[in-house]
Amino acid sequence: MEPLHQPILYFYGPSQPVVMLQGPILQLCPACRGVTPPARLYRGGRYGYVGSFDCTHCGAAVTILDRDSQPPIEYVADHPQTGEKMRQQVHYETIYRVGGGDFERLEGWLGQRITPQRGQAPFIPLLQRLGLQVKRHDWERLPFHSPPPFTAQIPQPFAEWLELYAAAERNRPHD
Repeated sequence: MEPLHQPILYFYGPSQPVVMLQGPILQLCPACRGVTPPARLYRGGRYGYVGSFDCTHCGAAVTILDRDSQPPIEYVADHPQTGEKMRQQVHYETIYRVGGGDFERLEGWLGQRITPQRGQAPFIPLLQRLGLQVKRHDWERLPFHSPPPFTAQIPQPFAEWLELYAAAERNRPHD
C-alpha cells in the first residue's frame, strides 16, 4: 500500500512526547476487532471528531475520536447484538514506534541525531535517514511483527519504518 500522504510528526523537544499530526490510521471496529480496509488519513480531529465508518465485518457504525488532535485515537461503536457501547483507544505513536522514547533509543543506538529538536517534521526524510544507517551498518532487515489486531495491517510508510527500527534494535550496542 502506498502512503496516503506524507505523515507529519511534531516534536515537543528532547525527552518530550511526539505526536502524529497527519498519517495513516486503521478503520478498527471495537465491537468485533475487525479492520475495514483501507487505512484512512488522519489529519487531527475537529473538536475531537475524526470521522466514522461502517464495519464491513459486523455492520457496527464506528465513530473515530481524538483529544483535539492529540493522542490517543478512540474508536466507539454500539455492539450489533447487545447494543453495549464498545470503546478502544489506540496510541499510533506507540504502535508505529515514533514516540519520543523510541527516537531517543534509536538515536542512542545510531550515535547520531536524526530528528529535529523541536517542531514539525515530515516523516519520509526520517525514514530515509534510518534506512541509510541500516544500509551503512549492513544490518539485516527482518519483518516486524505487530500485536493483534494490527498484525499485517500496518500501513506504509510505517511498516517499512518498523522493519528498519527492528534491524537497529537487534543490532544495537550492548552495554
